[in-house]
Amino acid sequence: MEYVSNLILLFLEYVFIYFIIRKQLQQGIKPSINDVFSCLLILLITGNIPSNSQFLAWLLGQLIYLTYIWLVYKRKNPVSGVLLFSVTYILAAMLQFVAAALISILPFIIPEAALPYVGNLLTLLLAVLLHLIPPVCNLYERISHAAKPYRFIMINTYIVLFIIMLVLKLNPTDLFSNTSVILSAVLFLVAANACILYYDQKLNARNQELVSYQKNLPIYKSLIDDIRASQHEYSNRLQSLRFLTETCKTYEELREALNKYTEDYSHPLHAYPLLLIDKPLLAASLYNLALRAEEVPVTIQFDVVAHRLQSQAPESVVADLTCILLQNAIEACNPRDSIYVHLSSDNGRTRFEVRNPSAVHYSAREINNFFRKDYSTKKDRSKEDGLTHGLGLHHLLKEVQKYDGTIGADCILFHEVEWVVFCLTI
Repeated sequence: MEYVSNLILLFLEYVFIYFIIRKQLQQGIKPSINDVFSCLLILLITGNIPSNSQFLAWLLGQLIYLTYIWLVYKRKNPVSGVLLFSVTYILAAMLQFVAAALISILPFIIPEAALPYVGNLLTLLLAVLLHLIPPVCNLYERISHAAKPYRFIMINTYIVLFIIMLVLKLNPTDLFSNTSVILSAVLFLVAANACILYYDQKLNARNQELVSYQKNLPIYKSLIDDIRASQHEYSNRLQSLRFLTETCKTYEELREALNKYTEDYSHPLHAYPLLLIDKPLLAASLYNLALRAEEVPVTIQFDVVAHRLQSQAPESVVADLTCILLQNAIEACNPRDSIYVHLSSDNGRTRFEVRNPSAVHYSAREINNFFRKDYSTKKDRSKEDGLTHGLGLHHLLKEVQKYDGTIGADCILFHEVEWVVFCLTI
């Protein structure tokens, strides 16, 4: 009778473990021939271990289930098999703890002999209810694609729970009586893993700063090269001005030459207001685009109202979004066009407005289409990097919504010229 009772308990344990495995793999619960054979083999091996060898039974059972997962479900590598095994047993152990807590607060007394049966059946019921929650069903999938610290936490959690369950297996009645000790151990485990996650997040933040620096390094390099070139050109200009007095014989010639020189040299001053704002990355990004625009040539006039810019988004995000708008304006212009940029800040947000001339008038419906994915008025032009048009404004709209910002666009007629206006507030 005791042998049969032990087989029933082992079978119930196999059922809820099998159920968790199948749900974590997002498979149906109909067993295959391999599952049935594995179940019989597990019952045959663990069921014949003497009752006074609980340590051996528990250790052997863990090894058998780990081998079962590797062989039957053909995990790609040992790490994925250990992860699936860890996720399965962590969920199973947690559910057993919850079942024990529920049994301990039941208003009626359950006979001690029936406790293991009730516990296993209640654990199976809780497993079914738990896997009705979508995030739980893909827990293994998310962990297997997570960073190494998260996978380490999962395996570490299994090791701690393994020790707890091993102690409880030596005295099964403790599972339903010492719930406070169990909960304390679980809380300690949660605190330890929380520390690991905290330092992992700090490390990720440092890595993001490094990635951002590497991403923006070409912008800073281009500015350094421009400063060096400007310094060299400045020396040449001084020398040229010095020789004007020798090459120009009359006052009219000297005046005409000076006017020509000052007109040619005034273009870099258009971006000078950017040097006054307190966001170096934003200033560098916009200045870099202004230098590119001069090659078209397109003139960009910057009107900077506020030198201290505030925003709900990080500076790198603000720089990316404003550059998308300014880059689109440059691409829409013809040589010798002018673009006007207005930059201000109010109520903790940055306002960026860009205006560029347009050869055609766009209706409100066409302007709304600008933010659709893959929609572009520049399909006949190719980008330098080979990428397709129609992605920038769609990406911009999604990013702006993350920070509760706004983006508006319009096409207006001013002095017989059509102007496309984009206004970003973030």
